[in-house]
Amino acid sequence: MKKSRIIIITVLSVIVIAVTIGLMMYFKPHKDFADATPDYELTVAELIGAFASDEAAATATYVVDDKTVLVSGIVRETDTDSNGCAVIVLGQNGTEGSVCCTLTPDESTASITIRPGDPIRIQGQCTGMQELIEPQVIMIRCALPRK
Repeated sequence: MKKSRIIIITVLSVIVIAVTIGLMMYFKPHKDFADATPDYELTVAELIGAFASDEAAATATYVVDDKTVLVSGIVRETDTDSNGCAVIVLGQNGTEGSVCCTLTPDESTASITIRPGDPIRIQGQCTGMQELIEPQVIMIRCALPRK
C-alpha cells in the first residue's frame, strides 16, 4: 500500500512538472524584432545571392537561432495577407529574386505610406528561401527599424 502511494505521488509530480515546463515554453514571449539590434545587415541582392549560391550555409547563418536580419532594398510591391498584416516585397523589377517581408500587426499600420519604388530598410526573422515562380527569401515578424 505504501509503495503504491509513493509511485502515484512520483508519477503525479512528473506530470505536473512536465505540464508546467510545456506551458512555460508555449507562452514564452516572441522576440521583438523592431527593437532588436540586427545580427546581419544585407541588401536584397546579397541575401538572395547567399541563398542561391549555398542554401544550406545561408540557412545556418541567417535562419537558425532567431537571428535578426536587416535588409535594405527597393519596394517592388505591397499587399496584405489573410490576417490583415502588411506584406512588402523587396527587389528590383526585371531582376531574378525577391525578399518577401510580412510585418507584425502593430507595424502594418505604419506601412500605409510605403509605395512601390520606395527605398526601405526592414528587419525581422528570416525563415529561408522558396522557389515557386522565382527565388524568394521569406522574412516574418518584420518591422521598420527604430534604431
